[in-house]
Amino acid sequence: MSRPRSRRARDDAGRLPGTACPERPYREGKSNVTVAHHFRIAVSAAAPAGAAPETAAVRLITLLPAPWTGAIVECADGAAVIAVTPPGAVSAPEVERTVEEIVRGRALTGWTSSPVEHDA
Repeated sequence: MSRPRSRRARDDAGRLPGTACPERPYREGKSNVTVAHHFRIAVSAAAPAGAAPETAAVRLITLLPAPWTGAIVECADGAAVIAVTPPGAVSAPEVERTVEEIVRGRALTGWTSSPVEHDA
């Protein structure tokens, strides 16, 4: 017999609890904690008709280097927000370069990416 799935409540902005990303200490080199970096993946004019942000997000996550991890945070209106977590002390600019290289690849033709700014 399987256990019922629990449903976590979302906050007023529609985010799941615990998805906030404490970037400031990490970027300043004052933390040895691995944090998630959030990126917005959006459809561009070059995307195929009917392109789904969920598909683009899953493609990007599967193309991350091992042992990086990724998760879809939200999808809506031609865009998705994903959380990318590299292992160890990978700098924020290196994470941004890696994600940008993946988005420029053939598997994500017609999509753009931009880091999501966090409140400091």
